[in-house]
Amino acid sequence: MITLYDDIKVFKTLQSLENQSLKPDEIILADGGSPECFVNLLKFIIKQYDNVVFKSYPGTICQTRAQVINKIKTDIIVFIDADETAPKDWLENLTKPIIEGTADFTGAKTKPRHYPKNKCEKFVNDFDDWAYENIVRKDITANAMGNSAYSMKIFDKIGNFDTRMIDSEDFDINLRAVEAGFKGKYVANAWVWHDQSHVDTLWKLISRKYRYSVGSTIVYLKHKDIKRRSKNAVKVSLFGYKHPIELFFILVKGVAFVKGYIDWRRKFSDNN
Repeated sequence: MITLYDDIKVFKTLQSLENQSLKPDEIILADGGSPECFVNLLKFIIKQYDNVVFKSYPGTICQTRAQVINKIKTDIIVFIDADETAPKDWLENLTKPIIEGTADFTGAKTKPRHYPKNKCEKFVNDFDDWAYENIVRKDITANAMGNSAYSMKIFDKIGNFDTRMIDSEDFDINLRAVEAGFKGKYVANAWVWHDQSHVDTLWKLISRKYRYSVGSTIVYLKHKDIKRRSKNAVKVSLFGYKHPIELFFILVKGVAFVKGYIDWRRKFSDNN
């Protein structure tokens, strides 16, 4: 499944999926409410593919994904983002542990699609490379859903995405899966190319960190793991990834924690 919103890079994603050694049964383009002109172009382009289905589910990424999950009939669902492209063995490598029964969900890293055009894009690329090797490889629950695969029996047991989430719904699903007894696995040879050229200003970088930190705070609180996870987040900023901007991000994370706590109290605390 590809979740997207007005992102023309998705056409490269589709091309890469057509060349897979393991051909996907169906490719679902889950659109979150793109402008009509883009949707019309998308529908015209996908006529050349015999296994691509367009679905319009306006809303947040979480809400769009939740609508698609309700329609899935296959045993495995795979996620890739609209700004990613996959090497030809990607799908086969990513799903192999689930098919063989050694894991219930899998994930893998992303690599920069091209040389960074500016310092902000370089920071994002370098940090992601560090995070996948030093965090996700050790803790699969931290894997982003943009490169992941899940046995549908997970959703049959734990239910759908929590549509109250604005961000970090993938982190929430991973934790819920592990808490329900399912096993996740990091698959080193299932990486994808990732184009993050849109993160080209400091403000976009700060906004991204803030948004993710708010979502992560809500997940920490929801799963009653705020103390340990918050300490880890501070350790990353102080002693983990060595970059001056990480020190500044301590302030961003502090403000995001307050916002996340307020949102959690408003949306979640009465139900936990």
